[in-house]
Amino acid sequence: MIKSDIPIKYLPDFSYFKIIENSFSNERLLKIKNAVSAIFFVENSSPEDLRKEIDNFISLIEKESPQIIEVFKSWFNNLLGVKSEIIEKIENIKEVKTMFATALKEYRKSIKTEGKIEGKIEGKIEGKIEEKQFTLIKQLNKKFGLSDEEVLKIKNCGDTDKLDLALEEILFVENKQNILKIFN
Repeated sequence: MIKSDIPIKYLPDFSYFKIIENSFSNERLLKIKNAVSAIFFVENSSPEDLRKEIDNFISLIEKESPQIIEVFKSWFNNLLGVKSEIIEKIENIKEVKTMFATALKEYRKSIKTEGKIEGKIEGKIEGKIEEKQFTLIKQLNKKFGLSDEEVLKIKNCGDTDKLDLALEEILFVENKQNILKIFN
């Protein structure tokens, strides 16, 4: 019984959109490739057809999430009432996806760890370069005095070999030009 004081626009409309499963050809369902198309494929096929088309049928759900594959497997198992070769293939898809997801997580973790290690190594190298630059600037400034331009020239050098050579030569040179020419 519907109360007459409720406006008609607020009454539920129990209309629906009818989907006729068998109006979709298997070729069309194979192009759609989702769990719904797999259900329609099963509904439209005989068990013999499913056995013949097992790879095509499996391709319909292989890109679905593991949860959807599990629900589909349960539905399919209930439909057949027995464990079949198709159920085994569905389980294999789920296992492969799970293994792939685990491997991907491990790969991400290893990349992150490698990045941290590389960052630490780069940080140590930069620290050593800065230490050598600081020592060289301090020694040259104490022995000869340095202009801002000369200090900048040394700070712009990231070559540890040049910095090491300059640090060794500072003990023996008589003017700063013999050291600064190393950085040209």
